[in-house]
Amino acid sequence: MPVVAVGRLHLEHVLCMLDGIHKCSTPAQVARKDGRKWSFFYISYSTQNQVEDAVKSIRQFVSDTWAIYTKGPPFVCDGRELETHIFRVFVKNAPLDAYRREIVGYFERDSDLLAWDEINEVSDLQGFFVNFIDLEHAMKYVRLSEQDKLYLHGVRMKMRPQKNLVFILKLIAHMKAKADKTVTVEDVQLVAGRLCMQIGMTQIESLMPCMPSIFQKNNVSVCTTPSNGCTSTSNAFHRTYQLRVTTESLLANYSMSRVENLEMSLDAMRPDLSWLFKHTICVLAKAEYSDMLTVQSPVTLEFRHLVESEPSSWQVADILVALCTQTMRTAIRLSEMKLEIDGAKRSLSAMEVMEQNFKKINLKALEVDELVGYKRMRSHRYRGMLCNKQGLVSGALNAIHTCLDILRWNAFVTRGSFECMNRVMEHNFFAIVNYRDRLLSNTK
Repeated sequence: MPVVAVGRLHLEHVLCMLDGIHKCSTPAQVARKDGRKWSFFYISYSTQNQVEDAVKSIRQFVSDTWAIYTKGPPFVCDGRELETHIFRVFVKNAPLDAYRREIVGYFERDSDLLAWDEINEVSDLQGFFVNFIDLEHAMKYVRLSEQDKLYLHGVRMKMRPQKNLVFILKLIAHMKAKADKTVTVEDVQLVAGRLCMQIGMTQIESLMPCMPSIFQKNNVSVCTTPSNGCTSTSNAFHRTYQLRVTTESLLANYSMSRVENLEMSLDAMRPDLSWLFKHTICVLAKAEYSDMLTVQSPVTLEFRHLVESEPSSWQVADILVALCTQTMRTAIRLSEMKLEIDGAKRSLSAMEVMEQNFKKINLKALEVDELVGYKRMRSHRYRGMLCNKQGLVSGALNAIHTCLDILRWNAFVTRGSFECMNRVMEHNFFAIVNYRDRLLSNTK
């Protein structure tokens, strides 16, 4: 049965909301669950069209009514969109003999979970998702986990932030780096782009209002300068979102500096990765380097989104995805073999550096912190790709791509994992730079 979800509702406003729901529509059923701070409604309807009409009318009711209350308004959404309004964390190492109700009770002791599938069990991953409706409540438990203070039945549990929570943490870190308490729509989309989230205005309007205790929306008038030189204010508005609280309080005891340093290291690789992509495309298309952007062969059509855009706008994630395709890796491997045949072998000093880097990589930290799965870490081929003892470029690209995936969906990296990932990235980037130098020296 189609459902409308209403959340983030203070208990003293429940009667007002109930009255508004019945005035706006005729639901088939209204189910309610109270928390210590928030109350939550499921409103069932007979058809999806009724749901769409109800969402519009109830939102209008909230907009017209909630100005008289000092506390923030609730959110109203189609039940299918509810995932954009919650903060998920994944819990590992929870005692398997603990009852579902007991686990829910553990997290509900002094915070409020989303009364919509509070716990999602995932037996294959030996863990479960906990759904929070308040960022600070979610962060409280994540901080406890990172400080090794989260226990149930004497077993230490580990919590990992998921999509929305990671996105908001990185957005706040972005604002902190800019030393600004206001974030624009463009900033939101920039941070989302780093996570490969294609977020438009609809998603922004849905995501940001679910955090009224953190962000408030501002509409700033756009100033224009007509041809006569007089500055005027147009009717257009530039939407921004301003923090209600300090970034320090939101990121307290949750350092993201290691993640940011690793992300900056990846960004620093962009020029060399761009060069590698351009060179390989040219080799595949049998075209001159200067004509790369105009080539229309089947090979270049596979990477149309990159080939037809300005290289200065290429993102590391997009370049890595393209370079890690079977077509590109095969071409690079053939070039490596040709270099060996032509006698442009690796220099002794380069091999010594590769050997030293290989010995310094300790992959155990990635397994301990569960950044790489147990089965993968036990795979000889997977470990070999990350360590890349032979310095193969195809393996280096996959290793760096793995690091990108880890950074994309994590907001906290321990010191041990930081050192491991940093060495993996440096080691494999050295293999790429060495390959480039050998190619250039072989063409002189």
